[in-house]
Amino acid sequence: MRPAAQENCTKRPGIRLNPWSLLFLAVVISGCAMASPALASTPTVMISNYTVTPAVLMPGDTGTISFVVKTTDTDARVQNSVGATASSSGTTQSTAINVFLHNIHVEGNGITVLSGDFDRVGDLGPGQSIPITVLIRAPETEGMYFPEIWIDTGTGLATDGSSTRFPVPVNVNTRISLLKKPDLLLEKTLPQSVVPGTDFSAVLRLCNNGTGRADDITVTVNASMAALSLKNPSGYHLDHLDPGDSAVFPLNFTTSKDSALGIRSVPVTVSYANADGSTETIQGEMGIPVRGNATLAVKSLTTDPVRPSAGDTITLTIRIENTGTDRATGVKAVLNTPLAGTNEAFIGSIDKDSDAPAIFYLNAASAGEIPVGIVISYADDYGNHTLQENVTVTVGQKGNAGVVVIVLIALVACAAGAYWYLRYRRKGDHA
Repeated sequence: MRPAAQENCTKRPGIRLNPWSLLFLAVVISGCAMASPALASTPTVMISNYTVTPAVLMPGDTGTISFVVKTTDTDARVQNSVGATASSSGTTQSTAINVFLHNIHVEGNGITVLSGDFDRVGDLGPGQSIPITVLIRAPETEGMYFPEIWIDTGTGLATDGSSTRFPVPVNVNTRISLLKKPDLLLEKTLPQSVVPGTDFSAVLRLCNNGTGRADDITVTVNASMAALSLKNPSGYHLDHLDPGDSAVFPLNFTTSKDSALGIRSVPVTVSYANADGSTETIQGEMGIPVRGNATLAVKSLTTDPVRPSAGDTITLTIRIENTGTDRATGVKAVLNTPLAGTNEAFIGSIDKDSDAPAIFYLNAASAGEIPVGIVISYADDYGNHTLQENVTVTVGQKGNAGVVVIVLIALVACAAGAYWYLRYRRKGDHA
């Protein structure tokens, strides 16, 4: 057995802390813990909205692959507590976590990638995205190819080993359809022209020329103009339209007489859903040709003198009015009558709601009811037109009034002579 004194000499001295030292140590440890960052998930990236153009490449053709690189987390942040003391927890700072794009590469897998890699693209913040397009060339062999998009990422200037791989199908002249989609075509049957103030009909035909079914179809016709309005409902709904099928929508319109001439546009909107739930919208229009027409009529007929006699020179004035919705051009009036003189008058044009005179100089050779045929020819946007009217002109006997006056004068003279003869004869008898 070792002596007691020797045993005490070999023991290591212990460390003894007073209570104030323990309190200081606890505060330091607590402050370090508060200043350390809170754990947060590291965001990554994803590929969306890829498009191959053209959708089907011919062998050896050049095309593009377009895609969007976006972050998977729209609000990736890290929180730090700073300024903590024994009596205060300090303040909390929140910092967004960016994703650093180190390299974007497209591995052809049979497709020739003509564009190089995109190195050190930069940071993408939470919810941000960036579009990328690469140039490709199709191989000489037909088929389906699946080039891959490789994206190496990290949260700093050096990659942390994170990587994203995404295959993109490329169709090189094959009949394989990646997604059967509808293709709606709007066909219109319209009148060649519409006269203001009249009703007309039109037909819309919706055809599905695609390879997929169109669902939840809505057709809206926006004819809200006062001068041109739709008489039947403006909205139609179809549950679906299969490939090769069509739907017909008869439409009835009305116009006012004050409708402006020209092409009136009626917007048509067609919306539908694809098989994947995405929606498509087609904007179309119906161009309604509104063209006015001229409508001529004989408004009045006068003669000078008002009561012509045989042998008189007569001025015949025919007023022609236009009650239509457009101007009449090339207006000409021709007379068919036994009366000698001018039988043709060229007027020119007559605007709508206006009139113009046709003047003829005639000679009445004999008395009686003289027939006069009036033929009026004119043109408008609808072609050439002819209007015919038949009237009569009353021509009296020449000199009838003078004969009556002479007879009256002779009768008065005879009466006066008889009166004086009888009077003087009576005087001679009394003598």
